[in-house]
Amino acid sequence: ALLLLQSLAHQNADIQKILAFSGAFEKLLDIVAGEGGVEGGVVVQDCLAVVDAMLRFNSSNQNYFRELSLPPRIPPLLLYPTPPPPPNVPAPQEFSLQFWDEQKLANAGMLVGIISLLTGSKTKAAEPSLRPLEAAGIFRCLVELGLSSNAPAPLKTQALLALPSRPNLAVHITPYLPVPGSNGEEWDRLPEQEALGALVGVALDGEYGGILLAAENDADVGLGKEELELRWAAVGVFDNLVTNDQTARLALVASLTPPPPPPARDPTQPMVPLDPLTPGQHLLSALVDLPTTGKIGRRAATKIQIACALLSALVRGSEKAK
Repeated sequence: ALLLLQSLAHQNADIQKILAFSGAFEKLLDIVAGEGGVEGGVVVQDCLAVVDAMLRFNSSNQNYFRELSLPPRIPPLLLYPTPPPPPNVPAPQEFSLQFWDEQKLANAGMLVGIISLLTGSKTKAAEPSLRPLEAAGIFRCLVELGLSSNAPAPLKTQALLALPSRPNLAVHITPYLPVPGSNGEEWDRLPEQEALGALVGVALDGEYGGILLAAENDADVGLGKEELELRWAAVGVFDNLVTNDQTARLALVASLTPPPPPPARDPTQPMVPLDPLTPGQHLLSALVDLPTTGKIGRRAATKIQIACALLSALVRGSEKAK
């Protein structure tokens, strides 16, 4: 039945409309929730494929979906809490650290793709229609999924690309780092930071700050297709943010200051972790702290290139920022 619905709804606006007004969205999401959300089997994937077919190239159905009471039902399907946590409270660890198999990844990819359809064009004119999605915590869920979870890199990339033009990156997140050699079974919890700082970190250093690459001598490590797609997706989110939010742009420009020197350490006291760099400090450091000896490797060159792209986005089209 689900496969037949996919075929019927594929690029057929009349059938898509009939299904929507017959309560198909509600029934399909009921099935997905009953199957355990993204942790369900192929039935979840088929249900989400029907929802996708009903929304794709159909702005009327997209508006109808946003206006119904359906947006709050999406985050729990990704195992994200609803209502969303306050802006200064990160997502629970149960969301950030999950086990991912192929079917779960396929289900989550379908669901994030549906969110991307509902987000639509990344313009200011589209922002009023996105308020129900923002209120439901959908964009906060995508931020956490893309910047502070252990989801596979392709899903993180998809989550970042689905964000609107001005996502709220002032929310607090808790990044996690895999313990090298643990095969993803042990994770270190880092201090809380604003999502914008984590976004700049992903763009400049790659997934998990490049910690998994630190012991590698191969100059090409960390420059694979998935890694670069994730980093440039982060650049795209940054570009959209500073293009559409002048307050954020000017605040970032004002924060382009060198990081303070580390405080003197008392050897009799335990080590205290340093505060993470601000986005401006991180960006400036990537631009000015260049290798002084030897040939610049591909990894270092890529970081410099991305830092230049971020700085260009900051000042492009703004005399005040320049």
